[in-house]
Amino acid sequence: MKHLKTYKIFEAVIKPLDVSELIEELIELNPRTIEQANQLSNRYNIDIVTYNQFMESIDDEMRAGAPSRDQFMFGPPPGMRPPPGFPPPPPSGMHFALMNKHTGKMNLVVDYNPFMMFLTRMAPPQLQAVIKSILGHESIHYQQFAKMGNDPDKYVVDSPVTNKKGYLGHHTEVMAHAFSIIDELKSVENKSKEEILQIIQSGGKGGRRDQGHRILDDYYNTFGSGDRTIKKLNKYLYQYVEELFGEE
Repeated sequence: MKHLKTYKIFEAVIKPLDVSELIEELIELNPRTIEQANQLSNRYNIDIVTYNQFMESIDDEMRAGAPSRDQFMFGPPPGMRPPPGFPPPPPSGMHFALMNKHTGKMNLVVDYNPFMMFLTRMAPPQLQAVIKSILGHESIHYQQFAKMGNDPDKYVVDSPVTNKKGYLGHHTEVMAHAFSIIDELKSVENKSKEEILQIIQSGGKGGRRDQGHRILDDYYNTFGSGDRTIKKLNKYLYQYVEELFGEE
């Protein structure tokens, strides 16, 4: 790809694991218990866990930087109330996903029954694509962790809650977020290769509706356009365009 010719040093990006079948099986089979769901998810090295189970599996340092219990994805921020006369939206039941270095597996942290109701009855295809993309992001971390010998002491990343700049700037997160940006623009927003290349070249300007744009905004707002982290991010972005679309 011509856009990569300006970069002298290449680090091959990690191809995410495909979890599409897992999401499809969860929707189709609708397991009644979290234990039954884990019989499906464990084949992908994913543990579906409750918030308490997750907190019990990590150390004090990770606990201090963990998101709050009342924070859910695909819903309003904690404390936000709906306008008068409007009922609050039902919670998605999905707290977050991450690579748990203490268990060596990816974690999908949920309130199980609300999450399954959301996934099987309320989540449109676009949100299902977002969940797949989130797990794809974590699968990159899973493979990065394996390259570090599955050593928790080598896999040290700041919490986005306590040190957002340190978190976004860590080399593992730059690569995984580059995948998230391209995958969500492609799979969720249905943008073409040419449209995505234009977004990268414009520094993310020109649209703010989709998650891919918001992540890109986060990087530019945190580091500034001339920062080395942005240059590394852009290199990975172009590589993931090539990976997900193929070289044309």
